[in-house]
Amino acid sequence: MTVREPIIKNGYLAWMDGYCTAQQALRSLCADYEELDKAYNDYKGMREQTRVQMSNVVGKLDGRASVQGFGTLTIGPATVTEGYDKQMIRDLIYDLLNEHPDIASRLAACSTQSMRAGGLRIEREKK
Repeated sequence: MTVREPIIKNGYLAWMDGYCTAQQALRSLCADYEELDKAYNDYKGMREQTRVQMSNVVGKLDGRASVQGFGTLTIGPATVTEGYDKQMIRDLIYDLLNEHPDIASRLAACSTQSMRAGGLRIEREKK
């Protein structure tokens, strides 16, 4: 009867079962992570490229299309977002402590606006 070597599927399980040291497990896990991360980034790039291409086609279809078995695709409009300058707010809080009368107008001056690009929206069909 021969003794069979254990089949090691990943470094973590090998470490948990006592077949390798923590350092060996980490080396194996880091290699796995690096491989998965590269594959993820490759697929992420291909996914984004496909979304851009889909967006171009939907744009030629007046911004809305339905694909049976997939869902509805819509090009959303650009929107404006509003934010506030943190340092200006801190300064106003300090001024509030001193009860300056022009606080309301200065609060309004803190508002900032930026454009948010429109983009493709995908609504998948429920199965």
